[in-house]
Amino acid sequence: MPKMWQLEYGGNMVVIKILVLTMLSIMSIMDLKSKRINLYFLIPFLVSGVICNLSYQLVPLTSLIGGVGIGIVLLMISFVTKGKIGSGDGIILMVTGLFLGFYDNLLLLLSATFLSAIVGAFILLKKGMNKNYEIPFIPFLLLSFAGGLIIWR
Repeated sequence: MPKMWQLEYGGNMVVIKILVLTMLSIMSIMDLKSKRINLYFLIPFLVSGVICNLSYQLVPLTSLIGGVGIGIVLLMISFVTKGKIGSGDGIILMVTGLFLGFYDNLLLLLSATFLSAIVGAFILLKKGMNKNYEIPFIPFLLLSFAGGLIIWR
């Protein structure tokens, strides 16, 4: 069971989970409405992630670097593919990496990718959209994180 998604009432982990859920909720709404995110809304969460790690060492330093690295890799893929994968997705995963570390951030990315693939296949088959149809990804990160909290409590 992933450590980050275990509910620990009365501890710092509940606050951190609320921060991540809040961030993903706000960014999901932006992504759904405009397929863009406002980086200014991310600043408080970025600062919170840094402060929480400095204060409570949420994850070991190597895991923290790996967690943020997942977002950096996604940003590089976005650059190479000229935006086929949104750069905002990479930035969001950099911030979640501050809170989750490598393993849980990778699990978040993989589960969100799986969910989006299912929805994408459904849209492709049922709605007749072509393969270039863009699906906002951040809502799948939100669903995956919330689902992880429910499944692994």
